[in-house]
Amino acid sequence: MSKFVNAVALMKLVQSNKIDLDEDINNYLTSWKFSTNENVGNDPITIRQLLSHTAGLSTHGFNGYKTSNKLPSIIEILEGENPANSDKVEQIQQSNKNFKYSGGGTIISQLILSDITNSSYENFVNENIFSPLGMINSFYSIEFAKYPKDVAFGHKGNRKTLNNNYNLYPESAAAGLWTTPTDL
Repeated sequence: MSKFVNAVALMKLVQSNKIDLDEDINNYLTSWKFSTNENVGNDPITIRQLLSHTAGLSTHGFNGYKTSNKLPSIIEILEGENPANSDKVEQIQQSNKNFKYSGGGTIISQLILSDITNSSYENFVNENIFSPLGMINSFYSIEFAKYPKDVAFGHKGNRKTLNNNYNLYPESAAAGLWTTPTDL
């Protein structure tokens, strides 16, 4: 569901003519640049490809973090640098040829949104999606203080709660949505 809300947020930018889905993502990234893999192809990656998982990128998903101590920045996540617990997001196959699920590509779209709006991802989504739709129990945040007291705990496959109750995901666009069935 995080990725669906992310796509809606990016469509808000399309609607306001701030981005074009078919432009090179590097035209919108200001805090970091994506390097295509010339061994795979040198066609530019587009936002449409990021959203449809056809950019040929690595990094399927994310594990989250047990504590808010030393959470990685989005750029550290994209580069696979400490303290990130995921690999670098790289082009591993030619773009626009095949479906290749990539949570890493979704994180690039998160950075594009923040770079274009000069806003945090959390604030943009709250102001432009959740608030207008009356989704009062939905949020993205990596700050424990913002979590409601009655938030559901994460569970393992054996039905036991996680030792830390839930993981934090600075990879908000890919995995950080907190919501309720009513809000959805």
